Amino acid sequence: MKIVAEDGVKMREDNEEKILVRGPNWVGDAVMSLPALQELAERDGRGKVDVVCRGSVASVYRRSPSVRRVWELPGKTYIYPKEVRERGYTALVVLPKSWRTAIQAWLSGIPRRYGLGTRWRSFLFTDPTPMRGADRQIHHGRLFYRAAGGLIEEPEELPAPQMTAEQEKGEEIVGAGNYMAIHPGAAYGPAKRWPPAKFGRFLNELVKRHELPVVALGVEAERRLADEIFELAGKSVKSVNLAGETSLDECMDVLAGAALVVANDSGLMHLAAGLGTPTVGIFGSSSPQLTSPLGKHTAVVYAGVECSPCFERECPLEEKRYRCLEEIEVADVLTASEKVWQ
Repeated sequence: MKIVAEDGVKMREDNEEKILVRGPNWVGDAVMSLPALQELAERDGRGKVDVVCRGSVASVYRRSPSVRRVWELPGKTYIYPKEVRERGYTALVVLPKSWRTAIQAWLSGIPRRYGLGTRWRSFLFTDPTPMRGADRQIHHGRLFYRAAGGLIEEPEELPAPQMTAEQEKGEEIVGAGNYMAIHPGAAYGPAKRWPPAKFGRFLNELVKRHELPVVALGVEAERRLADEIFELAGKSVKSVNLAGETSLDECMDVLAGAALVVANDSGLMHLAAGLGTPTVGIFGSSSPQLTSPLGKHTAVVYAGVECSPCFERECPLEEKRYRCLEEIEVADVLTASEKVWQ
């Protein structure tokens, strides 16, 4: 599809868009942005798009077959690198909702600038999409479609992300050819973490049904949590604790090679789903309506108590704390695991 410029904006001589996408800053959001990005790639004259983003999520976009080039931003800059500004992009799609990313867009010099028109930043875009109150209750993947304005159409059903996988590398890192992976932590806070005692019992029960080792992933700060869960799971569970020992790329390889991934609502949950691995996401204070994993083999476990989603990092209640997590039973997660693992 060729898009003709409006309002006197000069286009490239071949009359096709050359699109740059400003990616979100969080791993989970980056994965959820891939369906919209895949659609944008079909609208770009080169069949792929370029992405500018923070280095912390660059590896996610390098795994997308729809991405041609990834530009990494140095820190909290307001200005894109000179090489980006002189690349000749005709359209910029800004996926985050922050003020800083809108300023970056305005200073880029790119003639057509698309993004969500939240308060005080609409004037920085040539083509802002109004952000209504109801929009805050839709899945983030849909918001990324809307950020692109008229360049693409929002689908009835969100497609699965497309990411390249290197399962063999994952098996080499783990030292096993058949394993499951867990992410028992969540950087957001304890209101997203299923209790270790329940996680341990779940692993014990699952391994009784399916004899396979369990690999824990996460950052260094989550290593002790993984050790606690493995101790609670018992000696019958063969465990490998890789929390804090893998790069993001290595982590993706491990997730791609797993038979099953069970994780709290986190970036790793989204990565596993995006890589096509059967994935179970456990939700506490957050909302699966907004951030459920995208993929063909995914399931969500959510208690849906009356006080959730509260989006708090720690439970604000004085009594019956963390009910949103405590009321998720081992049997619930086992059932969800068997459902996606067929």
